[in-house]
Amino acid sequence: MDDLKLYANSPDSLTKQIEVVASISKDINMKLNVNKCAETHFIPKRLKNAQVTVAATKSNDRSICFPMLDGEAVYKYLGIEQKVKLKEPVAWDRAYGRCYEIARKLWDSDLTFRQKVNSYNSTIIPVFRYIASCVAKGSGKYASVLKRGTRLDKKFRKLLVKLKSRYKCSCVARLYLTTDMGGYGLKSIKNAIEESTIYLWAYLCTKAELKGSLNLFVTMANREKRCVVSDARSILKAYDIDYQLEEERSTVVIDGASFNDARALARHVVELMRTVNNTRRYQTWKKLELVGRVLRPKANMDLIESFTWLKEGKLSSVAVRNAIAAQEGCLITRTHPSQAHSSDKSCRACRSALETVEHVLSGCPKWLPNLYVDWHDSVARSIHYRICQKFGLTPPHYSQKVESVLENDSIKLYWNQPVQTKALIRHNKPDIIVFNKPNKTALIIEVAVSWFTGIERQVQIKTSRYCVNSNWEHDMKLPYPLGDNLQRELQTAGWKVTFLPVVIGTVGEVLSNLKGDLGEKIGLDENAAADCLERMQRSAVLGTSRIIKNHLAGE
Repeated sequence: MDDLKLYANSPDSLTKQIEVVASISKDINMKLNVNKCAETHFIPKRLKNAQVTVAATKSNDRSICFPMLDGEAVYKYLGIEQKVKLKEPVAWDRAYGRCYEIARKLWDSDLTFRQKVNSYNSTIIPVFRYIASCVAKGSGKYASVLKRGTRLDKKFRKLLVKLKSRYKCSCVARLYLTTDMGGYGLKSIKNAIEESTIYLWAYLCTKAELKGSLNLFVTMANREKRCVVSDARSILKAYDIDYQLEEERSTVVIDGASFNDARALARHVVELMRTVNNTRRYQTWKKLELVGRVLRPKANMDLIESFTWLKEGKLSSVAVRNAIAAQEGCLITRTHPSQAHSSDKSCRACRSALETVEHVLSGCPKWLPNLYVDWHDSVARSIHYRICQKFGLTPPHYSQKVESVLENDSIKLYWNQPVQTKALIRHNKPDIIVFNKPNKTALIIEVAVSWFTGIERQVQIKTSRYCVNSNWEHDMKLPYPLGDNLQRELQTAGWKVTFLPVVIGTVGEVLSNLKGDLGEKIGLDENAAADCLERMQRSAVLGTSRIIKNHLAGE
């Protein structure tokens, strides 16, 4: 970092500091750029009425002569415009004005959803964190600062709605929840302010050379005057974190652990705060009747792997918005609570059922022969691609049609190809079959995309269709009676048969055993299985967004 700011209590002291910096710079073959340097002097209130003359510092080195800044001048430090005697509220307003424009360009760009979130977290949040870190002794109440942070969060959420990155009624708690728990992973300005205050407090408490300053701030806090110590106390109390400050040893004790390093202390406290925030937000999301239903599944769903696609975020923000809205029940279908005034609740496309989100995405006959088929095939192609890679076949480009049969010396790969059997089999055309010639094994893979409440039922239907009775006329009626089936026919022909049902939720939901089955039955390593799963989820989410846009565009 080449930006440096020096503080001194007199012009002579400042001169000595400048000379030291110039000397060290010279030793490492660097020099001060006088054209980009300046100095300014602050006169305390008690000396305002006195005749105090302030002149530029005079160094023995004639090449060092910095211009003076007046009290209203603006300068940049670390790329951020700053000003002497700038009031805290003004600093917040100026930062918001600049950051809002940056955020608008960011969320309006063609970056992927995760790139936008990461860019927001790394460009917007640090600005407000920096402002908070500069306030060791503030005016007003700290609660007012946090409220300002909350208002700023709300303004940026409105920007996301305006730029089609989220729906207005989407869950706010989920927006700031970590990606490991199914959230967007966006950072909150309010939380960033709190964390910045904790870092400043930790530095003050653990540096022996700052004992005098610490004693001053502790005295101010005890007198109920706002300072970094009182601000940190209010934060620790809000998060129920007990601590003991040992001023003589410059040590802070939390839960029996002693900390005398500022970074270690701050990171420990911030980690406790983040855990509390994530837990609160997750429970808030889960308690919501409609929005949180995905977290209360009756099936054995994997609530970590189900959100892998969101964690990777390799989609447009519009596609993510549409998919999340479907999962949370935010889409304005005719059965949505906001449409209670409307008497017509039937599906606008087929007119044969109530227009629920579940019907639109998994049961509307209007989209069955077209969008549903493309949706299904897009998911299945992800598995086909991985199988081709594993066994040395050339996978087709996504813009090309998949060949019905691909073959080499080791395997024969069927794609939606009928299998010749001795007995008459009605369902003899699974999505994918992998015939391993040397091992004499056959892997039947059947793919489906389902609303998350019907995933287990789809697995049972697929398994029954190919392993119990392939001639059963009532496809959707469980249980199937025993009868001729494709698995038995292949076994009779001398193949050792394995069946793999792959059912992905409309918004990427998966059962807990799917990732393991992909690795075990197809023979993928952990990374390849994880990548295959994410690709299938991404395809499912893209198809969901496409169906939603087509459906809601209809009359």
